[in-house]
Amino acid sequence: MESAHSSGGAVHAPLSESEFLRLEADKAKASIGVSLDRAKVALSHGLDPTVPLRRHPLITLVAATAAGFIATVVAVPSKHERALRELERLNRAMHPQPAPSTNGAKPSNGPSEDAKIGLLAYLLKEVLSFARPILVSQITARLKNEAKPADPQRPPA
Repeated sequence: MESAHSSGGAVHAPLSESEFLRLEADKAKASIGVSLDRAKVALSHGLDPTVPLRRHPLITLVAATAAGFIATVVAVPSKHERALRELERLNRAMHPQPAPSTNGAKPSNGPSEDAKIGLLAYLLKEVLSFARPILVSQITARLKNEAKPADPQRPPA
């Protein structure tokens, strides 16, 4: 390492390798933070539901209705699924599990929680778990903007 140059072009005293690496790590952290901030702003503009609602109210209403219907179909079990669960519960009541073995293995109490739900319900659960922090940040930002006093020089939107 001969010398490190700043963005202004001035030459500084020679840096040791550890100092140079620390400087580069700090620059990388700062650029990651800027990139994340830009991504959040871009995502917040894309998630604003009022824009399509104002431009295309009927299409937005139909899309929201369809999404609600699909969520209901995925989340609420059919009569057939409820009957199967009831039969399975009765079967387990009539034929209890044998006593656990002494080898220390944990006995299985049937299928796991993820195996009990369907594919669409699982996908919906994953999408909601991914979108939850985004939605919370959007709601928080919206509430902060509403709580700010109006700027007298800026006309209302």
